Amino acid sequence: MEIIIAGAGKVGYHLAKTLSIYHNITIIDKNPEAISKIQDDLDVLAIHGNIENPQVYFKCSKKIDYFIAVTNMDEINIISTLIIDDSIEVEKKIIRLKNSFFFESSIFEKLNIYKSIFASYHIANTLQKLLEFPSANNIKEFKNSNMIMLSVRVNNPDYIGYNIREISKEFEDRVAIVGLERDKIFFIPNYSEVIKQGDLLYIFGVKSVIQSRYSNLETPKVQDKKIKNCIVFGADRLGIEISRVLLDNDFEVKLIETDLKKCEEASEILQGRAIILNSKYGWGHLLKEEGLDSADMLIASTANDEYNIIKCIEGKKAGIEKVIAINNDREYYSLMHSLGLIVIRG
Repeated sequence: MEIIIAGAGKVGYHLAKTLSIYHNITIIDKNPEAISKIQDDLDVLAIHGNIENPQVYFKCSKKIDYFIAVTNMDEINIISTLIIDDSIEVEKKIIRLKNSFFFESSIFEKLNIYKSIFASYHIANTLQKLLEFPSANNIKEFKNSNMIMLSVRVNNPDYIGYNIREISKEFEDRVAIVGLERDKIFFIPNYSEVIKQGDLLYIFGVKSVIQSRYSNLETPKVQDKKIKNCIVFGADRLGIEISRVLLDNDFEVKLIETDLKKCEEASEILQGRAIILNSKYGWGHLLKEEGLDSADMLIASTANDEYNIIKCIEGKKAGIEKVIAINNDREYYSLMHSLGLIVIRG
């Protein structure tokens, strides 16, 4: 297929890298350094130009299958879908947006956009699923199906030393243990594989059966503890959306942000439902003052992966049981995972 990607940032780069294996990719960006990196790394047509300029599309094929707009500006992504229609015949248009204002807008139908992707909604939706399974590390649902796959870390002494066949009996015949991660190495276990403490089991099967039994694999301490108090780092659109999901599920939320203006905006959007803390010099002094050390869950949701990692490590050190890091740059994903963090990709 012929595909044009507008935007050569992190999202555009990884899209081009993945799609170029089987398709002809053209990627456009006005940042010369981003284009130069793509030219060096990938086998794609990289064009230095402004996607808001109709003339830039004259260098592309006259008929394409997909146009995918993934710059970091919603307005530019929307405008580009209009401009390209005057220059190229496009079969389908896909757009990535940050502002949830557009979620229920009719603009997509008017612009003939095939699919809109809201990063904040996707992450918040993933978090919503994790809240249904508090002991899980990750969860994947399948469309038009009652089947799910989740991962859970085995820490309950009652299950350590038993093999896969014996543990599988816990879930009846409608569930299968399809993977195991141990010492950062993933493999598909056979029935005789003996479970060790800290193993991460990947379980696939009927949602209701898994939901009723999977938490037994965790320690009784984690299994029986109800998550109620949550800390969220970062009051940008994503942090606010995550806070909204938590609040709608009757969680108590404390949102921490270094930028005072963002704190004010978050307070207005969330209508005073969450406690907003402005902490310019870190949060160590807030642990005791604001009772943050008694939180059940911490979510680091800023756009800075290094900052998210640090906050999650600090949270673990403070004794917070469940810490979740939002992963923006795939280069940090393995590091986050190896540190034992629950990771949600942004």
